[in-house]
Amino acid sequence: YSFYLEDQEILVYPNPVNGNTLNVKLPGNNDAAFTIVNMLGQTILRGDSISTNIDVTNLESGVYFIRVNEGEEIITKKFIRK
Repeated sequence: YSFYLEDQEILVYPNPVNGNTLNVKLPGNNDAAFTIVNMLGQTILRGDSISTNIDVTNLESGVYFIRVNEGEEIITKKFIRK
């Protein structure tokens, strides 16, 4: 059994992030590993599990990409940290 994530089914909010929390909503109750990278492709933050929110307190203002890895598929979403 394999579950595929559709890009439009991953919600990343609020975008831009004004506070210290980035919320990630995956379809159903699925869990996935994630990586946050900057515009230079450098890994800034990673985790084995997306609960419902990610602490982005230590991220400087700028544009970032979150890569969500759910087994066979990797989905990338852009977000802005204010």
